[in-house]
Amino acid sequence: MKIKRIEYLDTTRNECFLTLESGEAELVCFSDVKKHSLGEEIDSPLHTLSVTNIIVSENNEEKIEKIGEYNYKVIGHLINKEEGLVTAKQFLFTIDTQLAPGDCKENDAICLEIQRFDLY
Repeated sequence: MKIKRIEYLDTTRNECFLTLESGEAELVCFSDVKKHSLGEEIDSPLHTLSVTNIIVSENNEEKIEKIGEYNYKVIGHLINKEEGLVTAKQFLFTIDTQLAPGDCKENDAICLEIQRFDLY
């Protein structure tokens, strides 16, 4: 993931919205951990805020669809159920492990809605 755009909300506290791109898709996430720069590579997983409507997906084709200002509908693959790691369109993010559907196995496709992605 690479930073395509930075929109600072408060430069003294490093609060900003980052537009990240993976080559296949892009998404906007919130960050307040450090000052960022355009083109910077991000290799840590994104975190998710308020995940809802999570189900095992019959569709295996990954997608990241913006459904609000910072909200997304995602179809991705649960690559590590114990750690809640999900991948979609070359983005790596975490979900609360309690949210993974009980009948979901590692590498299964899941569909979920995410209120916001965070980087910290």
